[in-house]
Amino acid sequence: MSYSLSTMHTEESARLSADMFIDISRDLAGLFFFGGHKAMHPTVHVTGSARRLVEVASRLLPTTDRARYSKEYRSELWDLAAAGAGRRQQIGYALRQFRCAVPLRFAVLSPHRRKASL
Repeated sequence: MSYSLSTMHTEESARLSADMFIDISRDLAGLFFFGGHKAMHPTVHVTGSARRLVEVASRLLPTTDRARYSKEYRSELWDLAAAGAGRRQQIGYALRQFRCAVPLRFAVLSPHRRKASL
């Protein structure tokens, strides 16, 4: 059986593609099923006291806005920790949110806001 050069090249390309697909599949399986993803995403440590402060700050807000702001505060705190912010920076952020919670409460309860949402 004789093969032309283009047929051999096509078969070789198909074999290389299949091998590459298998290698990529193994890599992905290792990342997602065997904990390899931990190396790609280092552990982020959010300080407990900062986390509690932002939760208290969100509880000072009206119940209709509480969940949204709580999620926002926690995500920003996580972003700070992921960027390498230490305990002091995290607590500073949490204190700023706590300090602004009461004025924010009055801002979201203002009659101007209620009329705009109607």
